[in-house]
Amino acid sequence: MTLFCIVLATMAGGLLAVLIAAMLTVSLLGKVVKSLVSLSAGVLLGTALLHVLPEAFESKAAPQGLFTALLEHAELYRHVHHHEGDGHDHHHHFDAQQAGRGGCSVLVNAGFSRRKALLCNLISGLAPVVGGVLGYFLVGPWEALFPYLLVAASSSFIYVAVADLLPQLQQRLTWRETLAQVTWLGAGLAIVVFARALLEQGHAH
Repeated sequence: MTLFCIVLATMAGGLLAVLIAAMLTVSLLGKVVKSLVSLSAGVLLGTALLHVLPEAFESKAAPQGLFTALLEHAELYRHVHHHEGDGHDHHHHFDAQQAGRGGCSVLVNAGFSRRKALLCNLISGLAPVVGGVLGYFLVGPWEALFPYLLVAASSSFIYVAVADLLPQLQQRLTWRETLAQVTWLGAGLAIVVFARALLEQGHAH
C-alpha cells in the first residue's frame, strides 16, 4: 500500500506539472515566470528548512556529523556551479538574467517542437516515480544513512533556491514588483507550512 501511494503521488505530481505546462502559452509563461520562480524558491526553502532538515536532525544521527555533511555538500555545489567572474566570458549579470528560466518555454525557444518539449518535460516529471520506488526499497537496508541523504537533499534545495532562483530578485525592480516577488516567495513557504500541518494532522489520526 505504501509503495502504491508513493507511485501514485509522484506520478500525479509529474503529470500535473506537464498538464499545466501544456495549458500555458509561451507568451503567458513569459509574463508569469518571475512570480512562479519566486513561488518555487519559497517552496524549496520551506521544504528544506521546515521539513527535510528537521526530519534529519530528529533522527539518531549525530548532529555534528549532519551539520558537517550539510556544509560539505554546500561547498561542493559552490565549486561545481557556474558563477559570475569564473572566466566563462559571459557578460555581466548573465547569471541573474538566466536565473529562473526553465521548463517548457526554454525548450521551445531552443528549437524543440511544442510536442517534443512537453515529452521531455513528461520524462523529467516522471523521474520522481523512479526515485520514489528506489527509495522505498533502499530505505530499509540503508536506514542509518537516511538522515545524511536528507541533509544532501535539503542542501541541494537550498542551493538551487539561493543560487539559481533568487538571483533574479537582484535586478532593479519597482517597489510593486519587489513586493509581488516577496509575496510569491512567502506563498511558497506558506504552502509548505500548510502541507506539513496536514501531514501532521493525518499522522495524529
